[in-house]
Amino acid sequence: MAIIFLASGSGQVPAFQDATFVTSTSDIGSNALTLPSGIQSGDIIIFLEGAVDDVLPAADVPSGFTQAIHTFADLGSIDVRSIISYKIADGTEGSTSIIGVDEFACRAAFVFRPNFTVGSATHRDTAGQATSGNPTAQVCNATGDPSSCVIVVGFGWGVAGVDLSFSPSQDVTEEDTFGEIGFDAKCKVYANTETHADHTIDIGDLGSVNVLQSLYLELEP
Repeated sequence: MAIIFLASGSGQVPAFQDATFVTSTSDIGSNALTLPSGIQSGDIIIFLEGAVDDVLPAADVPSGFTQAIHTFADLGSIDVRSIISYKIADGTEGSTSIIGVDEFACRAAFVFRPNFTVGSATHRDTAGQATSGNPTAQVCNATGDPSSCVIVVGFGWGVAGVDLSFSPSQDVTEEDTFGEIGFDAKCKVYANTETHADHTIDIGDLGSVNVLQSLYLELEP
């Protein structure tokens, strides 16, 4: 099938705008995350980070990343901090170590490769909750942006492990556990020509720490 291009300034923009999942990685138990090799200029990197301790450092994101959502809660004897950030890669990120909150944490990164040059990436419809109880289910309204390529992101973690409910179902998952800490992150990509769906994202009551975040990224030429 031929790909149709539309003129846009001095370049050519494909009428069909999509993003392909390239790779993902995760780590629990260290103070940084090593990104996968092979990241190319123009790729979209989504970085997820959750930390828990009696006292936590200030919120931060790696250099060059944009913070999409920061969720913080003082749960009495412990603090909880969870951040999702992202960037349009310049091609130098592969195999490098990144860190936001300088603390023992769970971390994950997804890499997507658009079939067009992304001029802007914008986070939309962010939601986040950290609680010692059962978080409220979140609805990420991707139907609010029906003509753009979007990536829906859900992130859940807690001290007793997690199984993130993500409906309709995801394209990709990254999950990990270490001792009593576990997380589950899921993403779904919609091309600009696809019918977008709203996603219900939820976790149960895992114990003393339950964190849930969701959003979508709008990718525009």
